[in-house]
Amino acid sequence: MPPIFLGILALLSLGLVIYSLLPHKEDKRRKVMDRLQNQAHSAARKDSKSAQHKASAAKNLLARAAPALSKPSMPQSEEARSNIRLKLANAGFRGQQTAGVFLASKTAVGVVLALAGLGGAFALRLSGRNVLGLTVFAGAVGLMLPNLWLALAIKSRKEKINHGMPDSLDLMVVTIEAGLGLDAALQRVSDEMKSVHPELAEELILTTLETQMGLSRSESLHNLALRTDVPEMKSLTAILIQAERFGTSIAQAVRTHADSMRVKRSQQAEERAAKTAVKLILPLILFIFPALFVVLAGPAMMKLFETLTTVSMGF
Repeated sequence: MPPIFLGILALLSLGLVIYSLLPHKEDKRRKVMDRLQNQAHSAARKDSKSAQHKASAAKNLLARAAPALSKPSMPQSEEARSNIRLKLANAGFRGQQTAGVFLASKTAVGVVLALAGLGGAFALRLSGRNVLGLTVFAGAVGLMLPNLWLALAIKSRKEKINHGMPDSLDLMVVTIEAGLGLDAALQRVSDEMKSVHPELAEELILTTLETQMGLSRSESLHNLALRTDVPEMKSLTAILIQAERFGTSIAQAVRTHADSMRVKRSQQAEERAAKTAVKLILPLILFIFPALFVVLAGPAMMKLFETLTTVSMGF
């Protein structure tokens, strides 16, 4: 090969190496985008930390003010107070100050809405009796709103626990038949269902912790039924307690209960499907039929109206 070609190849190779080492526009753009993304992530982290700090500060302030604010809404009897704690446990709130914060929120919301009603009454220039009535009504609504929120939270948690029970029972049957005891099976089910059904997994973890702390298995299962307040869970705990007491097969009892739950769920689905036609009657009458009537009978009615107008003008 002539020396000139060797020189050209060497120059081309050197040029390609130098070009590969030079910074390109895409690399610069990528670096700029990376820096912008890092700045955005850092700003988001700062915002989240500040929001968490504000939320914790508000929570601490509410916790400090809870003893004073909860006194007007505090029930007199111990039974009523324990009932409130049980309802909060059904909703998933088990802290020591949970009941006080809940009662304090009732007082705070009632006072805020009462003041809002008073301001609205003065803005509307109502009479004295109407001002008092609107203020009392707004305060009563404020006292009832936390109860409504608690009822909705309890209902939502019960539905989530009930929805996760069939899969958990199937896994429990597999683990018990594999040789694990009931406590180890509950621990394994809670670990496996933590990402899918966290509410049910949390209750099972609490049950195993109570058993490890010294409570008997029947007492921990009874507490599980009280905390969840789900009829299917109450039936399951009763079956487990009876199976342990009489020495019968726990796996067979759990399998039978899981099969009955699946049959019951399928029957509930069929019932909801059968109710769909009845529930659709009112929307059809109010929204669908008027639109169909306008589309179908509208042109004929307009033609009839034009004919009647023409005949009346002819006379």
